[in-house]
Amino acid sequence: AGEGSTFAIVPLVKRRVTGQIAGNVGAYGNVGAVAYLTLYSLLPEGQVGNAIFFQTLGIGSLIVAFLCWFFLKEPKGSFSAHHEGEETNMEIQQPTLPAMLAYEQEQE
Repeated sequence: AGEGSTFAIVPLVKRRVTGQIAGNVGAYGNVGAVAYLTLYSLLPEGQVGNAIFFQTLGIGSLIVAFLCWFFLKEPKGSFSAHHEGEETNMEIQQPTLPAMLAYEQEQE
């Protein structure tokens, strides 16, 4: 469930870098899974170990969010001017009823 929710964010990133983001999410998701599973296996069993583990998860996510908020900047450079505002210029086309009916007839 956790990995699915992480991958759900990938299409919301800029279209031209969706593949790179999906690769990074997959790779670093596995690194995080190994790191946190190792930490969980080293903690004592029971309520105390679970409390420490989930506090570590929460604190780690707050630290990463803080670092991203202040230090992660949109890269400006070779192609940023070319792609500036491309997401806002795209028009979303809603399917019309005749097009939807024609599609349903094709599927039958």
